[in-house]
Formats: sequence, structure tokens, C-alpha cells
Amino acid sequence: NLEFSYKRTALYGTDGLLMMRKCMEKLEKFSFIPELIQTNLKAKNSDEVIDSLTKKMEERGAVQEGYADLVKEREIEFPTGLRTPGAVIAMPHAFDKRNHASYVAVGVLEKPVHFRNMEDYEEELPVEVVFLLAIDEKKEQMSMLQVLMKIFQNKELLEGIKSIKTSEEICQKLNAFLQKL
Repeated sequence: NLEFSYKRTALYGTDGLLMMRKCMEKLEKFSFIPELIQTNLKAKNSDEVIDSLTKKMEERGAVQEGYADLVKEREIEFPTGLRTPGAVIAMPHAFDKRNHASYVAVGVLEKPVHFRNMEDYEEELPVEVVFLLAIDEKKEQMSMLQVLMKIFQNKELLEGIKSIKTSEEICQKLNAFLQKL
């Protein structure tokens, strides 16, 4: 629709529209893969969760050795625990120029593990689901976070993920949700 396109151009400008298009293209390419999803994850603390999910990413070739240390360092400075309508989640991540693509590993914890709250650094939250991000470029962070925020706002989706027992089922549920966006 030409009128709609014109109004969007007036609202966002040409550069803004190009950025929105690029974000939508990346959104279309974004999907979850079963090899990067771990159910019933046993961990005593946030470091063990990060180590476990990073190991899955390393096995897949998604990140290089040492990525877990970068994530843990960033988590100290910028905590990522967050209360959402369907679950308490964390989305630890770091920027590593050695990453060649963006991935998300998902860990559904057997028992909650404490991560510090991104909204109140002094508070620890009992996290149930962890979305570990590997982002190849800082500028991709916003588009990836926009997608994840839509997931985090969906109470039924997150509650469902917590109860599913296989990585394949979680993957199907998450990807089906992405297809509807």
C-alpha cells in the first residue's frame, strides 16, 4: 500500500525503514534448533548453566572456546535475570567478534537457579528458563532481543516450555510461535 508506505517513511525516515526491513529479514531467518535446547538442566548456579549451554554451542560450532568466560564477565556487569508473565528467565550473552552467526541456546532448568535481576542488580531471581545468546554483531542484538521479547511476553508459551520434556517439542513450539509473528 503506497499510502501506508509513505506514512511509514514520514514517521521513520528512509534509514529507519531500511533498518526495520533488515530486522524483519533477520527475524525471518531466525529459528531455534533442537541441538541447542536442553531440558531438565541440572545446575547449582548460573555459572554452571552458562557452561552447559555454551558447551552445546561450542559443539555446534556456534561459539569459540572462551565464550562462557565472556558471558560470565558480562553477566557480572550487566545482569540479565527478568520476571516475565510465564516464567522467570535470564538471557545471558556477550559480544565476540569470532562469532560468525547468531544463535540462541535454551535451557529449561530442573530446579530454579539464581541470576541477578536486570532491573535491580541487588536482587537475585529464581530463574527457570535460560536463553543464552550468541550474537555475531552488536547491531543484531536489537533485532534478536525484539524477537525474544515477544516470546517473553507470551505467558502460555513460556508456561508450556517449562512443562515440555523434549528439546524437539520445545523447538517446534518456539518456531511455530515465530512463524506467527
